[in-house]
Amino acid sequence: MEALGQRHLLKITAKVDRRFADAEAHAARALTARLDDARDGRPTAAVLGQSLSFRAALARIDDAAGAVIEGIQAARRDLYRLAYRSHAEYLAAWDETSGEDPVRPPGATLVANKADVRAVGSAVLFGRTPLQQMSGRAEAARATLKAAMVRAGVKAVTQREAEDLIVSAIRPARDGFRLEARLSITTAIAYADKMGARHNFRADLLEPIPGEE
Repeated sequence: MEALGQRHLLKITAKVDRRFADAEAHAARALTARLDDARDGRPTAAVLGQSLSFRAALARIDDAAGAVIEGIQAARRDLYRLAYRSHAEYLAAWDETSGEDPVRPPGATLVANKADVRAVGSAVLFGRTPLQQMSGRAEAARATLKAAMVRAGVKAVTQREAEDLIVSAIRPARDGFRLEARLSITTAIAYADKMGARHNFRADLLEPIPGEE
């Protein structure tokens, strides 16, 4: 399962890196003469709001968040399918040879049902869905970039300093998205294995999960 999780993580981080590279490029293009000519403070922020390049930079941040959300959900689904199949094959063999009452539910198959796959993909873990995990990071990244761009528009700031401000806003945010993805994949592996095993046992053999009684 770790190998499958790693493949999903690589896909997610590649998408995140591309989206943030685009965001950085769009933000750099937003450093136009019009922004430089604006008076410091609120007028600069107003000019930013009218910049198509700046809007595109913010949109790429949202796209990166979407890539993480979709990637986490896809990883959970694939990991769950794999875990369910593995537990199903083992327990089916046990039921056939043990001579005891079967542990699997009547009519259980070796393939996870679609409803359980969907539920695992969007499950609330540690009080958050994948969407809720990323919404705060995306909002913070957008706010940080906007603040950096306003500072970059100050007349006393050189072009090089302005570019450094953009980098200092974009790259830590990108790294935060990557960290969220890595932690989520690690959690997904454990959760998928747990649910893959749980869904292969008869309900009367299971203890309720706290909060799900």
